[in-house]
Amino acid sequence: MIFTGDKKMKKIIGIIMMLLMVATTLPLAFADNVTDDENTSTANRGSLQRQARARALQAGQNMRNFGNNQGIGKEVREMAQQQGQNGTPRLIAAFAHSKRLERVFNHSPKARGIVGNLTEEKARVFGKLTRGQQNKLLGKGKDLAIKELGKYKLKPIDMKKLFKKRVIAKEKIAFAKEKFEKAKGNYLRLNNKYKEKKGLYQDARDRLKGCKDSDNETCEEIEAEIQANAQEFVINGGNMAIEHLEKIKQKVEASEDMDEDVVLDIIAKLDETIANIQDAIAKAEAAETKTELQEAAREIGAVLKRTRNKERAYAASLVNAKVWNVIKRSEHLEKKLDTTLDRMAEKNITVEDIETKVDAFSDKITSAKDKYEDAKEILTEVREMNKEDVDKEEVHALVENARGLLKEAHEELKEAHKMLVDIVKDIKQAGGKLVEAEEEYEVVEE
Repeated sequence: MIFTGDKKMKKIIGIIMMLLMVATTLPLAFADNVTDDENTSTANRGSLQRQARARALQAGQNMRNFGNNQGIGKEVREMAQQQGQNGTPRLIAAFAHSKRLERVFNHSPKARGIVGNLTEEKARVFGKLTRGQQNKLLGKGKDLAIKELGKYKLKPIDMKKLFKKRVIAKEKIAFAKEKFEKAKGNYLRLNNKYKEKKGLYQDARDRLKGCKDSDNETCEEIEAEIQANAQEFVINGGNMAIEHLEKIKQKVEASEDMDEDVVLDIIAKLDETIANIQDAIAKAEAAETKTELQEAAREIGAVLKRTRNKERAYAASLVNAKVWNVIKRSEHLEKKLDTTLDRMAEKNITVEDIETKVDAFSDKITSAKDKYEDAKEILTEVREMNKEDVDKEEVHALVENARGLLKEAHEELKEAHKMLVDIVKDIKQAGGKLVEAEEEYEVVEE
C-alpha cells in the first residue's frame, strides 16, 4: 500500500499539529505602580503600634463626644463608653479612629443597628474590612451581615507573607527561572525542527503521488523517507508538548502567589502528563512499521487532547495568582489612604471629596476581588475533575468562563489604579502626605 494513501496517519498528525498550535499563554499587563514596601522593619512596626495606642487613647474622648453629638444610637453610645483593660473603647479598637466610624454611619443608616449588635471580636473584624467589603456587607441587612461576619476572624499579619501565599528561597526561584528559560529555548528549537520535518514530510508525500507502482524502487525509497520524516515529526511534536508543559511547571514552581497545596497538585498532574507523553515518544522512537508509528502518534494526540483544557486551566491559575497579588497590594494601599486621611482630618484638612474617591476605589477593588474568587472556585473545580469521566466541552466552557472573569477583574484593577493616581494627587494638593498603615491583623476565613 502506498504510504500517502493512509488517511489515518494524516489525520493523527493533523490533530497533533492543531493541539500544539493552541496558545495557552494568558498575558495581562498588571499595574506596575501598585506596589509597596514588603520589608517594613520591626522597629518601624513597634513605633507605629505605640503611636496607634496613643491615638486610640486620645480618640476615646473624641468617640464619646461624637456619640453624644452626632445622634448615634443608644447601643453604639454604650459601646463607645465601655472601656477595655487598656482604656480603649471597643469601637475605637475596631475602627482605630472615630472618623472611620463616622464615615461608615454616614454612608449607611443600617450600620448603626448592625455594628451595635456585634460582639467586640466581630466589631474588630468589621473594622478591618476594606470600605468596599463593609459596604457590601451592610447591603445584606442586619441578620445576614452578622451571619456573614461569623465566617471571619482576625489573624496576626506575617510581614514576610504580606503579599505572598508562600515564601520560596531565592535560589529555588532562580533555579526555576533558569529551567523555564531552558524549556523556552528547547521549545523554540524543536518548533523550528518540527516545521522543517513537516515540510520534508509533505514534500515527500507530493513526490509519492507520481508513483504508480508501489514496487518501484524509487517509490519504496520515498515511502521510507516519509516514514522517517513522519517518525521525527511525531517525536518532535511530543517533545514540544513536554517543553511547553515544563514552562508552565516552572512558572508554578516559582510562584509565591499560589497556595502550597495548589502548587503541589498542579505539578503532580503536569508530571503525570509529561510521563505519559514520554512513554508515547519512546514507542514512536522504537516504531519500525507504519502501524506502530500510528499507534504512538495516536497516544500522543490522545494525551494532548485529554489535557488541553486542564493545561489551559493551570496557565489561568497563574494569572489568577497574579490578580490576587495586585488585589492584596491594592487593599494595603487602601489602608494607607485611610490612615493618611485620618491624619489629615486631625489637622482639620477637608477630606470629604477625597473620601468619596477612596470609597469608589475600594468598591472597584472589592468587585475585582469577587471576580477573582469566582475564577478561583471555577479553576479549582476544573483541577479536581476526574479525567476518566470529564466532559471536555464542560471543562472548556468552565475555563473560558474563568478566563473571562480574570479579564474583567484585570480591567477593574486598571481602573482602580487610575483612581489611585488621582487620589494621591488630591492628597498632595490638599497638603497631605501618604503615611504607612498601622496593620497588625488581617481578616481571614474561620
